[in-house]
Amino acid sequence: MFYEMRTYSIAAQCVPNYLDVMEARGNAMVAPIKAHMVAQFQAEIGRLNQIISLYKYDSFEQRAQVRAQAVERSRSDEFKDVSSLIRPLLVDMESRILLPTMFSPMR
Repeated sequence: MFYEMRTYSIAAQCVPNYLDVMEARGNAMVAPIKAHMVAQFQAEIGRLNQIISLYKYDSFEQRAQVRAQAVERSRSDEFKDVSSLIRPLLVDMESRILLPTMFSPMR
């Protein structure tokens, strides 16, 4: 079991717009992909204008399946519509794989 931390850097003063789009249309758009989002955070101290999503996977095979579903879903008109609203707000995206330590409560 492991986690994927996806960090989305948003253009200055555009975080509220990003969150509005994701709340109204984005979450429903990605729901069929069946990724298990554990949490989503907004940075308040340090590097600002970031949204951090944390996903849990039981195996690398499961993550590969979810990513394949996401690629397939990206061809839909709904995805293209939402992406056209979000893409101009994004400055950068980063993905990291996190492995819990032996004593982590998230294990």
